[in-house]
Amino acid sequence: MLQETSSPNRKEIFELLELLHTNKASEGFNGLRRIVMEFPHSTVCDDALYFMGVFYAHKSQNDKALACMQRLIRTWPTSNMIRFAKAWQERLSQNSAPELPEFLHCEDAFLNQNLFVADRLLKDFTEKHPKSVLADNALLLRAILWKNHAEFSGEKEGLEMHQTLIQQILQDYPNSDAAGFVRQSQQSVGV
Repeated sequence: MLQETSSPNRKEIFELLELLHTNKASEGFNGLRRIVMEFPHSTVCDDALYFMGVFYAHKSQNDKALACMQRLIRTWPTSNMIRFAKAWQERLSQNSAPELPEFLHCEDAFLNQNLFVADRLLKDFTEKHPKSVLADNALLLRAILWKNHAEFSGEKEGLEMHQTLIQQILQDYPNSDAAGFVRQSQQSVGV
């Protein structure tokens, strides 16, 4: 299973994929999501993104699936998963939400680790599109940004903002995959 501090590897990806076909599917999915969120430059992040996208597609969450595939294509153009991601992208693009390109722009700022620009863009996105299927993901990205900032800088305000955003996810999007990720993360650290 995914170690707390080490960079993920392909064996761990396969272990998480096996969970997707059991009654622990949410645990497997959240493990993939953790790789994407916490290790965005790892050598297996493209695999995790691809399988997250497939999982979303099978749950008929096509905009989230498409966001995963497009991120994979933009970020890892030489990935061995690229042709599969492009096939999914073509299939999913036909009925995507109009706000998807705006979300991908926000996500790029997140990946570039520009805290204040990414936070502003993600905040604007959730205020402009509160009913979007991507709004919970935008809040989760903001929460992760603030947590990482607090851990790096030691600023208490960052952890407070992180907690506020986590509570907003749980309150406003209680049945979302982001809320499931939050609950599982809280359980793993004993909160």
